[in-house]
Amino acid sequence: MMSLEEIFRHKTPMSDRLTAYGFVFRQNGYVFSVPILKASFTLTVFVSLEGVVHFQVIDSETQEDYLPVHIADMQGAFVGKVKEACEEVLKDIAEKCFVSNVFKMPQTKELIAYVRQKYGDEPEFLWQKFPDNAIWRRKDNRKWYGALLIVPLTKLGIKSNETVEILNLRGDPLQIKQLIDYKTFFPAWHMNKKNWLSVLLDGTTATETITNMTDKSYLLAKKQ
Repeated sequence: MMSLEEIFRHKTPMSDRLTAYGFVFRQNGYVFSVPILKASFTLTVFVSLEGVVHFQVIDSETQEDYLPVHIADMQGAFVGKVKEACEEVLKDIAEKCFVSNVFKMPQTKELIAYVRQKYGDEPEFLWQKFPDNAIWRRKDNRKWYGALLIVPLTKLGIKSNETVEILNLRGDPLQIKQLIDYKTFFPAWHMNKKNWLSVLLDGTTATETITNMTDKSYLLAKKQ
C-alpha cells in the first residue's frame, strides 16, 4: 500500500469538495467515515483545518483500532486486503477533494487553473521516482496533451544549477522549429522533439499564448 504521506503529498484540500464528497465539518476540521470489506471495518478519514490528513480503521466486531494497517512492513494476505481497501478510498479522496501544490511559479498555477476550468483536468502524478512531475491527458483516449516538469536548466542546455518549471506541449513540427529560441522555447525535454516542445514557465511568454498552445496540444492529442 502506498503510504498515506505519499497519497496526499503536495496536495491541498478544497473545503467545498470535501463537503460535496461527504465530509462533515467539525470544530477542528473535516471527518468522513465509510464501511470497507463488507462492513467488517470502518475507515474514518480526518482532514484538519491546516490540511493535515490522517485516518483510522476500526474493527466492526471488536470496535478496536486495527493498527496493522498503519505498519508499512506488516505482511499477510488479510492485512493486505485491508490496506488495499483503505488505499482505494484514500486515493479517491485525494483525486476528488485535493489539488496539487507542487508547482510554485505563478504562471504554472495560472495554467493549472485554466486547464481545470476548461477541461476539468488536474495534474496527474504518475511516477514514484519523479513525484514532482505530472501530466495532463484527455479523458476520451487517455493521450497526453501536456507535461508539467521541474528540471534543472542544464537539462535544457543552459549552464545553470537553477531548477525551473516547464510545460511540454504537442505542436506542429514546422511551428516547433520556428518557435525554438533556447530562451523560452526549447526542444522537448525527455519527449519526441519533432512533435513536442518545452516552454519555460517564468512569465516571459504571456500566459494567454501558452493557453492557446495548450488548446492546440489538446486537439492534437485527439488526432494522434
